[in-house]
Amino acid sequence: MERIDWVFGYGSLIWNPGFDPAETVHARLAGYARSFCLRSIQHRGTEAVPGLVLGLDPQDGAMCQGVALRIRPRDHDRVLADLRARELVTDAYREAILPVDLQDGRRVQALAYVMRRDHWQYAGGLPADEQARIIAQAHGGRGPNAEYLFNTAAHLAQIGMPDDHLDALSDAVRALAPSRLTLTNRRISATRDKALIGAAGAPRFSQPVRQILMMLIVLGLVLAGGWFAYGRILSIFDANRWLNGLILTVFALGVLACFWQVGQLTRSVSWIERFAARRRDTDRNGTTHDEAPRLLAPLAALLGSRGPGGEAISASAASSILDSVATRIDEARDITRYLANLLIFLGLLGTFYGLATTIPAVVATIRALSPENGQSGLDLFQNLMTGLESQLGGMATAFSSSLLGLAGSLVVGLLELFVTHGQNRFYRELEEWMSGFTRISIASGDGDGVDQAALAGFLDQMAGQMDRLQAYHAERDAMRDEAALMADERVVVMAQAIDALVQQAQADRDAPDGQSERLTQALTRLADHQPPAPDLTRLEAALDRLTTELTNGRNEAVADLRADILVLTRAVRAARFGDPFRDDLLGRDPARGEG
Repeated sequence: MERIDWVFGYGSLIWNPGFDPAETVHARLAGYARSFCLRSIQHRGTEAVPGLVLGLDPQDGAMCQGVALRIRPRDHDRVLADLRARELVTDAYREAILPVDLQDGRRVQALAYVMRRDHWQYAGGLPADEQARIIAQAHGGRGPNAEYLFNTAAHLAQIGMPDDHLDALSDAVRALAPSRLTLTNRRISATRDKALIGAAGAPRFSQPVRQILMMLIVLGLVLAGGWFAYGRILSIFDANRWLNGLILTVFALGVLACFWQVGQLTRSVSWIERFAARRRDTDRNGTTHDEAPRLLAPLAALLGSRGPGGEAISASAASSILDSVATRIDEARDITRYLANLLIFLGLLGTFYGLATTIPAVVATIRALSPENGQSGLDLFQNLMTGLESQLGGMATAFSSSLLGLAGSLVVGLLELFVTHGQNRFYRELEEWMSGFTRISIASGDGDGVDQAALAGFLDQMAGQMDRLQAYHAERDAMRDEAALMADERVVVMAQAIDALVQQAQADRDAPDGQSERLTQALTRLADHQPPAPDLTRLEAALDRLTTELTNGRNEAVADLRADILVLTRAVRAARFGDPFRDDLLGRDPARGEG
């Protein structure tokens, strides 16, 4: 297969790609539909109770929306190996390189996993109620099947590509089996671990470089035009220096306000990147304080001790932060909008002011044309020129202020347009980043109450878990009592065996004494009936050796018996009390005690 740099995600790859993509872009794939058409027997189900997962089902005229993930060159081989190990478990998918249209207008070749319709796991065309029934009851190696559905539907909505079919199917699953849904299903995290999109906390914000460049180009063109038309503009400006000076001042403020907003975006992006890096490196380097920009003040206040490196935040908290950021962005936009409108107003004000001075001048000129006694034709002509000069001065004021005001409003509005594009992109990227540590709770959509169906399902689940826990403890207590009875029986048997061993040892000890006594009596009788002539020294030595050997044998037998008793004691304590006897005590004499 040729080297491919893009992967098309339409299901779990959206929220759990398993690698850190170099670029994530919204994308569309023509000719395929996203549908629950694959029976899962490992990840979201078993062979006994299979689940349903999404697959790319080839369909004429269909269009699948998803994300295109660009693989970093250094991770290319590893990512492909991991994807194949993940997606090609049973060969129900086939790898295909397909043309994908990106949101920014590019068309790339992307790796996609397409469903094999001839595979035995293909389950296309199932009714929606049958799909809901299967998903509600299936559970596999990676968790409940319903969790897979909820995660995918939630993330598609969060990235601006909601799927009506998945949303309806999610509602059907919740209504069908609320007691089967675990707490994880009720509190789905937008990104579940470090393997999720961007490692759950690594932001992907882009600096507004393009917007700054476009603004500089527009401003450069305006300055170049003003330089080349300096002579004409100066005469226009001189028509009414006070009013036109005010218009130019407002224009300069509008330009500065636009660049100030872009500067706020740049500072905000830099702060978020530093904040996320600091949260990831907290365990190694400790924490440091960094004053948040005005635009992100509410975000810094909430995430100061949690954020992407700590606990997740609720959906209501995330919505509140996004609303606050949007409000602050709108406040900054209102400044430039007001300045642009003020330029238009000043232009119109100059127009009406010029007209207001022109009309009286026309009236005065007409009256001056009426000849008076002693006026010559030259005087009348002089009065006409004076009146026309006043009229033309008023018209110059009207046209100059209108021209400068409307032109300034046009330039400020164009700069504001570029700024708005940058702010909108920053807001989208902020929303996507925050979705990585936002959980969906059982609260209702309005945030003021609790979803009663979800709460009822949660309580039913907790009741079932408590019943199972109680049954487990009862069974464990019964097993413990049975084990204790068996241990008592073993102790009784061992005690009887010890008593028998003690009696046997006593008998073995008494036997040599009896034999020695009988031998002594026999020798005494022999000595009484025999003359004292024979020497019995050797016989006495033999008897002494015999007695010594018997004594030593008896002592060895007693020592062996004591060792056996200690071994039995250790076995009894281990079986009854779970307290093994120490081996270093085996060599001690029990008669001496512990000391």
